[in-house]
Amino acid sequence: MSGRAGGMDGLGYTMLDAKNYIRSKRQRNMVYGEVGCLMRYFQQQLSKNPSFYHANQMDVEEQITNVFWADARMLIDYEYFGDVVSPDTTYSSFKWLFETFLEAHKQKRPLTIFTDQDQAMAKALKEVMPKIFHGLCTWHLMQNGIKHLGNLMKDGSHFLTDFKRCMYGIDDETKFEEAWIVLLAQYNIHENTWLQSTYNIKKKWAACYTKKAFTLGMRSTQLSENINSDIKICMKPDLNIMQFFKHFEQVLKNKQYNELRFEFETRQKLPRLKLESSPMLR
Repeated sequence: MSGRAGGMDGLGYTMLDAKNYIRSKRQRNMVYGEVGCLMRYFQQQLSKNPSFYHANQMDVEEQITNVFWADARMLIDYEYFGDVVSPDTTYSSFKWLFETFLEAHKQKRPLTIFTDQDQAMAKALKEVMPKIFHGLCTWHLMQNGIKHLGNLMKDGSHFLTDFKRCMYGIDDETKFEEAWIVLLAQYNIHENTWLQSTYNIKKKWAACYTKKAFTLGMRSTQLSENINSDIKICMKPDLNIMQFFKHFEQVLKNKQYNELRFEFETRQKLPRLKLESSPMLR
């Protein structure tokens, strides 16, 4: 602001004035306390659109521990595009989350959910949505492999390449089993507990077992990771509830605007055909 005003003297207020104003504004916004502001925000959203959904979970001391909400646009988006879901894995109370998620969406279950190797989430999914396909994020799986088997990837070793081949490059189940046996023998890792546990859930990550699942080409949770990076600023402990929602709404509007822009470009622009053998590429 001082840059626009040509210096601090042109502002008409001091830094202390600005801090006091911001503090008093936050106090006005939080006059009902955190919970009061949260409930007031939800009531405002309901008054704008009765389709707005919200729920909260209480602990033994009747304090709010978890909050779930979805506006009308979110509900519509899931109705049309909710076949494959990639949830964040930093929640607590996964069972409550999935039950509330289904309640918000009138019990419509996705066909596929991708997560990392979080055992609590896997258990909750099995209890709440046992019939859907639960796939493991291959990126997280690879990172765990590097963490547990990094000693096998040194000095020009081809272990990582061989492991990736088992994950991505084999479509036949029999050939996968043969390649896995060779992998264990070649690197003498029959007793590795992480590999054993990973092999036991092979149907969640190996290409030969996941090819029949409806995935829309997804193999990881990177989409949810991208969203996380946009709203990380909301997660700072010194931000109040109202500040979080204001920032979250802006992030959401930006995402929705980009979707509309891409939809318009898809409908208005001619597709570009690229052929490797085309003389135009030489």
